[in-house]
Amino acid sequence: MLRSEINQIIKNSKSYFNKNNFYLPPWSSWTLNDWKKNINFAKIAYESQIGWDVTDFGKNNFQKEGAVLFCIRNGNKKSKKSTTYCEKLLLLMPNQKIPFHFHKRKTEDIINKCNGVLELGLYASNNQFYKKKESFILNIDSKPTRIKPNTKIFLKPGQSITIKPYFCHYLKSSNKNKKNLIVGEVSSLNDDCCDNYFPDKNLRFSKIEEDEKINIPLWRELSLLF
Repeated sequence: MLRSEINQIIKNSKSYFNKNNFYLPPWSSWTLNDWKKNINFAKIAYESQIGWDVTDFGKNNFQKEGAVLFCIRNGNKKSKKSTTYCEKLLLLMPNQKIPFHFHKRKTEDIINKCNGVLELGLYASNNQFYKKKESFILNIDSKPTRIKPNTKIFLKPGQSITIKPYFCHYLKSSNKNKKNLIVGEVSSLNDDCCDNYFPDKNLRFSKIEEDEKINIPLWRELSLLF
């Protein structure tokens, strides 16, 4: 992705969250220079992976496969005293998709916050992405629900699903949605560097072409300060 594209996406996303009454912490607008003035917190933010993330999953087609994510709070796997849970906001354009993947350690609740229908596909898997043929039970709106493999699930605003480790899943904003979809995620400790597994060999983070300066850094770019 181009840096200019990422800069504009972050600017637009922050404005969109505000318009929909989802307000981010003040440091969501910090530049690298602002973070440098708060270097101790920058180290905490980097190690906890909190802040902005914009990705096209290595496919160079952001509008089709991509997402904007903002991690509000998360723990540090190296510290026993840190937060033990994670909270994120996700932004998906109409027909935009987060491709199939699973986590080995993370359990997560995916919550449709507003502005349309969220589509999910999922199946039980193992380390080799083997698709188990039997049905399984996951919580939808906290209610245990039996689900057939490869079933598409459609969540309206206010609805949620709990996804356990080794359940391979995708998220997609319905092509019938007229607005960008806001999705919440509440989970156990999140590690985007080591706990995302893609059957189609997607990349978790985008390769970035620096065609202009960084306005607001992605969380992993805070390492430039150390």
